[in-house]
Amino acid sequence: MILLTPYLESAGLIAEVCRAGGLRPWSGSNTETQLPERALLGWLATTPLGKLPRIVVGYARDDRFAAVATLLAELLPAEQVSSTPGGHDWASLRVLWRMILDQNPFKPPPRAVPV
Repeated sequence: MILLTPYLESAGLIAEVCRAGGLRPWSGSNTETQLPERALLGWLATTPLGKLPRIVVGYARDDRFAAVATLLAELLPAEQVSSTPGGHDWASLRVLWRMILDQNPFKPPPRAVPV
């Protein structure tokens, strides 16, 4: 799954997750309402990395949705995250797309060899 400047939730929920110190510490613990966005973030926060689908994230650091991407990026290996200067515009998205394609995101991950 390739996500460019993902929008996963409202600003209020982002602030709540940031106050908790990120997705893992937050882990969806405040579930007064089970809104779809809260359920999605709770699932991302509590699912071990090996059980998540392969996610590649790209974002521009000055994009208004950068906070969402940085929270998600904290869950992922560094090689699955790309960022560039810029805002929420086509120029930044084109740069990110090229960066991600240069990393060959469709190549299957190496399989663990049984010992």
